[in-house]
Amino acid sequence: MPEFNEALFWRKVERTKTCWLWTGYINKEGYGEYMSEALTTRLAHRIAFALDQGHLPDMPLDHLCRNRHCVNPDHLEPVTVLVNTRRSNVGLHSSSKTHCPQGHPYDKENTLVYGGKRKCRKCKNQKAREYRARKKASQ
Repeated sequence: MPEFNEALFWRKVERTKTCWLWTGYINKEGYGEYMSEALTTRLAHRIAFALDQGHLPDMPLDHLCRNRHCVNPDHLEPVTVLVNTRRSNVGLHSSSKTHCPQGHPYDKENTLVYGGKRKCRKCKNQKAREYRARKKASQ
């Protein structure tokens, strides 16, 4: 953890009955950010967790309260990226789709997963064939 003034950090926290709300800068994703005296920016909830636990995990911290600018260490749980994504509402609309835009089913045989996103195997293979044909034609 980089050097910073712990007292200054905690002054930017409002402790409510439920969450500890970050009152400093909130980024466009809704997370609190803290700029240290060394002019390094860190996510406020990660600093709070490290101060409480004595270490910072190499994993995302899931906000169990679903409040992104909460820094209460009791509301934070280290989880994998996949677990964090599954718990969130990100891609909720996409996850309910049963077919790709071209009508191929998202089933076990036809579905590839890249970076947590589903891809249609048939469409991917078709694009690869088209790419190889274009490349061959340009030679």
